Amino acid sequence: MSTLEFKNVTAGVRRDAGVLRNVTFEVDAGELVAVWGVRRSGKSTLLRVAAGLVKPTAGEVLLDGAPVRDRTPHTGWFDQTLSSYQAGSVAEHVAVPLLPRGVPGKLAVARATATLKRVGIGDLARANPGDLKPAELVRAGIARALVARPLLLIADEPTATVGLLDVDPIFELLRSITDEGAAVLVTIGEAADAPRSDRMLTLGGGLLRGETIPSVADVVPLAR
Repeated sequence: MSTLEFKNVTAGVRRDAGVLRNVTFEVDAGELVAVWGVRRSGKSTLLRVAAGLVKPTAGEVLLDGAPVRDRTPHTGWFDQTLSSYQAGSVAEHVAVPLLPRGVPGKLAVARATATLKRVGIGDLARANPGDLKPAELVRAGIARALVARPLLLIADEPTATVGLLDVDPIFELLRSITDEGAAVLVTIGEAADAPRSDRMLTLGGGLLRGETIPSVADVVPLAR
């Protein structure tokens, strides 16, 4: 059973953009799958449907075999924009996803600090988010998506705002997350980033093309 499954999914947020048409594909535990497409091809819609933020008009989305009806706690959503209107350190921002789950504040910050160390910026835990460089913000966004140990991590063009020299290290970080058993689904703005993924799919005209069904994976899914 794959971590993420789309079964004949149709969805769209506009009449002529961001539309998916009868999309079927899977992402296994331990896989990094990239989706490429031109602007307004529907890449962001695909990720939002996967996260339960957009409801399909037809078809079904499954996460670990269960229907995705709302944003699921087993999905980590990457966002490199830490809230500018909210005071607090980087660690406090990264800890936010743990608070609705009943994790006490101090413990949540401690877990966030450990996750920041995991993604390579543990020394910035007490920093102001506004002082972070673009690549550091990306890593902080990955930490916030990862802090609750999701089955699936979703990232919309995670390297879009970083310099060329930072692209490979960020993809290496995402790869290391799959090595621990999570599934990672990303969109990319450049087809040149494709070799950094296990599979690359292309999206255009609402249709998803490529190797949509993974090979048998050797990675054991994360224990819950």
